[in-house]
Amino acid sequence: MSGSTGFRIRANSFTLTACLALKHGLGAWGFAKAERSAVWLIQKPDCNAQLSLDVTDLYIRYLKSGPGNLERDVERRFSYALSREDIENAILGGP
Repeated sequence: MSGSTGFRIRANSFTLTACLALKHGLGAWGFAKAERSAVWLIQKPDCNAQLSLDVTDLYIRYLKSGPGNLERDVERRFSYALSREDIENAILGGP
């Protein structure tokens, strides 16, 4: 039993480390912290987006209400296991 608990702690520690590193980069990428916990917003010329940090993944929702020609909100999910560069390219690449 303690072996599995130890594994979960290590996995959660990795996720927390990845999440903290990602939070550090969000401001540099143009995101602003929203009032809600673990939510960040960005306004770009071609789209607006909302990024949410979850326990195991991050979600980005490109909003149809922003600029651009989206017919509906588009949501994508990314694992913290991806490199920071891959996550940055995927997020900033837009819908």
